Amino acid sequence: MPKALIIAPCFEIATQEWYPWLVYYLAPQLKARGVEPVLVQGDKATRENVWKLLTDEEIRAILGVGHGNDNVYTGQNYDEIFVSCQYPSETIKDRCFAPVSCLVGRGLLPDMTEKGLGCGLGEITVYIFYFQPGVDPLQDWVLALFTKSEFVYAISLAEGKTSGEAHALMVKAYYENADKVRDIDPEIAYTLEYDADNRHHFGDLNWKLVEGPPPAPGKYICPWCEWSTDEPHLMRDHIWNFHIWPELQPCFLPRFIRKILGCPIKR
Repeated sequence: MPKALIIAPCFEIATQEWYPWLVYYLAPQLKARGVEPVLVQGDKATRENVWKLLTDEEIRAILGVGHGNDNVYTGQNYDEIFVSCQYPSETIKDRCFAPVSCLVGRGLLPDMTEKGLGCGLGEITVYIFYFQPGVDPLQDWVLALFTKSEFVYAISLAEGKTSGEAHALMVKAYYENADKVRDIDPEIAYTLEYDADNRHHFGDLNWKLVEGPPPAPGKYICPWCEWSTDEPHLMRDHIWNFHIWPELQPCFLPRFIRKILGCPIKR
């Protein structure tokens, strides 16, 4: 079974918002499709731990979130995990590198590609996202517009798509979500399209994480995203948290309730 390393720091507002989505959404989505998630969480999201885990040749993708600049990708407390020209090439050779991080598409991803990276995604500008303060990240429909769009790439790889195909599907998801909220909040819609346009692909467009179709799904299959499980209570929680509640907030609640909840109000 191929593995995907998920780097999930959690120490300031941006990483705290994305952390639950990496641990409780992306990891189960990959596992359900036959890719074993290897989580390196919180204080363990450091260069020492990441490089040690990457000695496992079954790890074929490096995902997650972090902060960065042109030549640096960081983890917990800004620990420098990858710096251009300062990492062993075997840590990235023939792998996919696609954490969400500002600016790494300018220098770090091109450097990795030269050193044998299979493929990757890198933002050439600052990655911007919106969220609702005080709302559980997993129930924040605004944040979900960004996380769900972004994770289409990794999930598509787990389903057997090529990296080029997965990237195209991810960009499409960003644009589709932008269309959903354009009349509610055009600024959020613009930001979704901005992030998609500046999240560039590097390396081999034909790189694949898995060969062949994913394994047979669980007994219960979500009709919206095809996530599956053999446990009915997990399916019930999944449908409410990821499909029903996020859709109710912006679309159907009265204006005064949306204002109390902190939902965007149509201008």
